[in-house]
Amino acid sequence: MTPFALAAAALATYRLARLVAVEDGPALVLHRFRTWHRWPAWMLDLLSCPLCLSVWIAPAVVLLTITRPGLFVVCALAASGGATALYLQERGS
Repeated sequence: MTPFALAAAALATYRLARLVAVEDGPALVLHRFRTWHRWPAWMLDLLSCPLCLSVWIAPAVVLLTITRPGLFVVCALAASGGATALYLQERGS
């Protein structure tokens, strides 16, 4: 894995983990997913922690990174992750 691909995978993992754990998404889709009443308690804990989610998301992102078509998806998520990180840094969150 090249340094570029590793950096892209790290940013993409950050973006997906934050998206699922913290953000509500359009039409509250992700909020509804996280608060679905049928999740067991351990799953609710997992879904609310970006660091916990990143452990499970990272292998999927790495698998995408090592395939040519998947690298496009990873790079798109990485760009979004970088933009999100910069926005949050600017905002002071």
